[in-house]
Amino acid sequence: MPIPELTKGIMENIITENTQEINSKNVGAMSDTTPQTTVVQAQPPTVGAPGNDNATPAKAVRTGRTKPRLNMAAPIHALVKDSEAVLSALGFYYQRSGEIVYPFVLQQDIFEGAGVSRKRFSIIIKTESEFSILRRLASHAHCFKRDAKGVEYWSDPPIKLAQHLHDHAAQSPEECPYPRLSLVSSTPVLMPDGSVLEKGYSNEVFVRPLKKYPAIPDTPTKDDAIAALKKFEELYQLFPFKAEEGQAWNRTPSYAAVLAASLSLVARPALPTVPLFGITSPTPGTGKSLIAQTISTSMLGHKTTGIPFKDEEEFDKLLVPVLRAADRIVSIENLSRPLQSDHLTHAISDGIYKTRILGKSEEITLANRAVWFATGTTRDQTWNARFV
Repeated sequence: MPIPELTKGIMENIITENTQEINSKNVGAMSDTTPQTTVVQAQPPTVGAPGNDNATPAKAVRTGRTKPRLNMAAPIHALVKDSEAVLSALGFYYQRSGEIVYPFVLQQDIFEGAGVSRKRFSIIIKTESEFSILRRLASHAHCFKRDAKGVEYWSDPPIKLAQHLHDHAAQSPEECPYPRLSLVSSTPVLMPDGSVLEKGYSNEVFVRPLKKYPAIPDTPTKDDAIAALKKFEELYQLFPFKAEEGQAWNRTPSYAAVLAASLSLVARPALPTVPLFGITSPTPGTGKSLIAQTISTSMLGHKTTGIPFKDEEEFDKLLVPVLRAADRIVSIENLSRPLQSDHLTHAISDGIYKTRILGKSEEITLANRAVWFATGTTRDQTWNARFV
């Protein structure tokens, strides 16, 4: 059966609608140049020749509406603490697995050399670089030293300060002021306590909506649930789901698996683990990849993150960048051989993955908050979506 053109058209309309609304609101990526706070420019300090750098540590506090002051000659422990206060006050930084991170919305498709592909409007977690940290400090604080006569002059934050900030987050995360972050989303999610997080931060989850979503009733009824369920049928009615003789397509286990995958994306913060979903058919061109993209686009507003499987060794190397970015949905696409990865099994079944960073001697423990898919052609003469 050819790819369902109706479903494909509906999915493209969803993307177009999201794109138009996002562009109309001028939503940009959370990049290093995105202003996060409004401050009044401090008065330029008196320029003096560098001299004696010994001085009383500056406190990272605001005086009136001026920028906080950071004395670059302060003892390193005091300077780290004061710098963390400045960075934390921006409301931009979080910590995850000993790293200083921030949410980031992709403004274009990106393809990493190892084979990982991410689509426009995906929201991920990025690790902040040392230089970006220094630029933010220089933008949002008055960084200075004093010469031998006590005259202040501007002093750029040194690279060792950024190194100390990263090290403090890695070695003593409980002392750092940044909130912990494990999942980022551009759509509302169900929290462990049963509440719905529509925007903002709560319990390691950050939601940055890219459009306005319909309000959710505080006490939905069974009729509300049935009406919501029927909205899915328009998307999936033309897919050739595996069915017994006389069985309606929307009563099949395969369609139930599609609904389970869709709802897992919404309820992911409340679910410790989620199984991998396999989508198979006996012939190419029947919509295996399309159904994964439909699930992703209808629930998240963007397509899946794609990852290839050539062999177990190469595949395992891709797990770290994918889990590190905290992609919401990951599709192992067009399998032509059995999927075998003890590392992936560990990440899915345990919900965490501990490994060594490629090219470094340090270890990292990452939470798996993604919903995983695998698509491929089988010899079975039916079309199927299933749990693994």
